[in-house]
Amino acid sequence: MTLPLAFDTASRLWRERIVQAPDYTVISNDRMFRAHLSGSPVLESEYHDVQRLKHSLLQRYMDTTIEDALPGCVLETQDGPVYRITRSHALSLPEKDTEGVMQHLLQDLTLVYGIGRRKERDLKRMGYRTICDLLHHRRFQDSAREILATLHDG
Repeated sequence: MTLPLAFDTASRLWRERIVQAPDYTVISNDRMFRAHLSGSPVLESEYHDVQRLKHSLLQRYMDTTIEDALPGCVLETQDGPVYRITRSHALSLPEKDTEGVMQHLLQDLTLVYGIGRRKERDLKRMGYRTICDLLHHRRFQDSAREILATLHDG
C-alpha cells in the first residue's frame, strides 16, 4: 500500500520545517535584557564561536570516516544499530568533595522549579539562603522537598 502523494509531500515539508526550527533563539548583539524573552537564549557571540568551531572541525575531518575519527564498533539493538565508541582517556580527577558539592548545590535556589536568578536574589535578601530554608516557604516548599529528595538519593 502506498501513501497518497499529498500525504507524502505534507510529511516531507513538515520534517523540513522542523529541521529548520532550532530549539534556541540567537540574541543579536548579545543584548542580555532580551535573553529572558526566549526559552533557550544563545548570545550571538557564542553562536558565532560555535559556528566557527563547527566549521573548523568539519574541515579537519572532511575526508575522515567515523571509524578513523572515533574508533568503535556498530552494535545492533532493539531500536536499531548504534555506534559504540571504544576509545578511552585517562583522567585525573580531584578528590571527591561530596560535602562541598552538596553545600554548593543546596545554596543554588535556581534548582527549584519556578526560581530564576532574579527570584533567587530576592529570596536570599529575605533570608532564604538554601533549599532547606525553602521548606518554610509556602510557594516553593513542595518543589524544594522534591529537590532535596533527589539530592539525598544521589
